[in-house]
Amino acid sequence: GLYLSEQVMEQIHIDIETMGTKGVIYAGGGDPFAWEYNIIPFMERAISFCSVGVDTNGVLVDKILASSVVDKIFYITFALLGHNSDLYNNVCGKDQFRIVDNNMRLLVKKKKYLNSNYPHINVKLSINRISYRYIIEMWRYAKSVEVDNIFVRCMNNFEESQDVELILAQKKELFDLIINSFDTPLGYRY
Repeated sequence: GLYLSEQVMEQIHIDIETMGTKGVIYAGGGDPFAWEYNIIPFMERAISFCSVGVDTNGVLVDKILASSVVDKIFYITFALLGHNSDLYNNVCGKDQFRIVDNNMRLLVKKKKYLNSNYPHINVKLSINRISYRYIIEMWRYAKSVEVDNIFVRCMNNFEESQDVELILAQKKELFDLIINSFDTPLGYRY
């Protein structure tokens, strides 16, 4: 909804409430908080009739930390592109690691402070041709932040100009890195 007007967004929320929607996920464009208008009032409205989730690159999550909805959101998933500034810069062309790291840690701290079960804080390790060899380091980093869940997603080529999807040999190498890691439970190793 980056280019949706407030009126269109309002109508969408009226329609999804009328339909009896059970859940809404705010996502897209890297960060739903990048929308030119304030998304928080729409989240507040949706929370009144359904569960709300947020998929984000984590750069603008600080906008939600001060809001009244932070502990009413069912989940927030951060797409993690690297475990340090160098890898972040190599993957996305800018160093956003410190911002994302700070926002994740602040959200974990806020959740603990509020003594709340929500939001479930997830990290999605976004694996591509640049980052796949660092999957174990990324896993260890995400674990150290004390998020609730960590999962992995191999990125696709969403646009014709992209070339991030792993080729077959890289997928095998990734599999071997995971299976042979001491971080992998014994029952899953060869």
